Amino acid sequence: MMPVCAGFFFAACSGSKSKPETATTEARPLVNQSATPAPPDSASPALSPMKAEGANEGVLVIQGIFDPTGTKLVELKPVRHYARVSGPLPNQTQGRFVVRVLFAHGGVTNVYFDALVADDSASGGTVHGFFEVTVPAGGEVESIRITDAADQKTFARIAGPEIQR
Repeated sequence: MMPVCAGFFFAACSGSKSKPETATTEARPLVNQSATPAPPDSASPALSPMKAEGANEGVLVIQGIFDPTGTKLVELKPVRHYARVSGPLPNQTQGRFVVRVLFAHGGVTNVYFDALVADDSASGGTVHGFFEVTVPAGGEVESIRITDAADQKTFARIAGPEIQR
């Protein structure tokens, strides 16, 4: 039995050993069957700018890699500041690690995360590894620390001027 294929991908997914231009079934382009087409140049509501106090402050993006046991931070990419709006990501109330952002006005934002990487194979399993944390920038950043959840071990400390814009 042949797999069901649609559009331009017929020859590629049909299992046919012939070249796409010699496939026996004619490929048909997919057609948008939406009842009401989107007006040109319309912005998606999900991509529209948020109107909130401090929304123009942007976000901080912190990326790195922990060793598989989660005891050592093996790589930390440069922290970047972007002029876009986002809430804290991941949006967790607890986790093994915390990004702690201290702002010049004295405010602190803590974002918990786990840095887990899952194996999708039959044997499965999870280990610590890559992470990306997004923090709303609520003002000028004095420092960023990556710690364990109990604040007993500091894995990295980044000074505000080190943040790339």
